[in-house]
Amino acid sequence: MIISVNDLLTDFSDYDFSKYNQAVLQRRLSAIEQKVRAYTKNGFYLKPIKARCTYDGDVLIPYKDVFVGFKEGDTVEIYNSGVNDGLYTIQSIYDNAIVLDSELTLNNEIMSIIKVSYPMDVVEGCVELLNYDLNVKPTVKQGVASESISRHSVSYIQRNESNTSIGYPSELLTFLKPYIEWSY
Repeated sequence: MIISVNDLLTDFSDYDFSKYNQAVLQRRLSAIEQKVRAYTKNGFYLKPIKARCTYDGDVLIPYKDVFVGFKEGDTVEIYNSGVNDGLYTIQSIYDNAIVLDSELTLNNEIMSIIKVSYPMDVVEGCVELLNYDLNVKPTVKQGVASESISRHSVSYIQRNESNTSIGYPSELLTFLKPYIEWSY
């Protein structure tokens, strides 16, 4: 996850997210995380912190490795698992076993996990996108390009394909430019 809801409410108290229920905030943050990863084609992997493991029905168990560098609350991506590929959050670690936030499908495959870590400017930008979704977007006048009353004119920004991307105004996505990975 980009940021936990508790951290969002405490560290970003200058935004008004208090009127939203925590499940709604978590759902929106997860959607923003998926959009950012797809838009940048960047997994934000912390490449030295990875391991191979198996799943025994309850926990991840290391396969010829030990879990080094992982801690509670970390986001990890499972890959090469066949059916369990995706992002998960570590709920707890004990006796060199990892408990994730959701149950996996039991299979006998050896899978890999890697730690995901977002730079602070990406976290800050994602909070700005969340603020736009919840507090700004509902108040934006859509469909009206301008209003005129004798000697007074007001123009509104029209949102279309040329100035939006992934559902947000292009100017809100500039923080992602350094993290876009181009595929060849």
